[in-house]
Amino acid sequence: MEIAFGILGQTVMLLHGNMNVNWASPRARQVLAALLTAPNRRIPVDAVVDWVWAEHEEPPKDARSTLHQYAARLRQVFRDNGMPVRVSVGKGGCLLEVDPPLIDHVMFQATMARARRLRDEGRHDRAHVEALAAVRLWRDEPLADLRTERAEAWRTRWVRSEWVPANAFVVA
Repeated sequence: MEIAFGILGQTVMLLHGNMNVNWASPRARQVLAALLTAPNRRIPVDAVVDWVWAEHEEPPKDARSTLHQYAARLRQVFRDNGMPVRVSVGKGGCLLEVDPPLIDHVMFQATMARARRLRDEGRHDRAHVEALAAVRLWRDEPLADLRTERAEAWRTRWVRSEWVPANAFVVA
């Protein structure tokens, strides 16, 4: 399965066979980045605002309405590009419905899990190839478009629990 969304660097989307970073406004990309951290899980509106609007920025006065507008823009991009994704905003929060393996950080984790299984089976050469494939998914600092405390916490946790161990796996 090909990756369609990336947050291991700037927020990118697969368009016309290429990963594109300029597919929408910066804020729309930020909203999508926040939702991609928790695919198929409803995120409260206030939490999405915390993910997207930095401390020095004025948060939207009507967050739900603002997120409805960004969701509509995202739906239009998804529809225009035949992306099998749905985004909604409701009383319970924001929800991105997507096949998780379409997201780079999810594929990274699955590929590393395969590498560990192969190593445990004694198939070290194949395990190394899988681990290298996972490491190559990293394009830059994760969530590079987001400069909030929530994003920094996710980034730090991800680097410590996924990126560093993957690199140790590759060199071991």
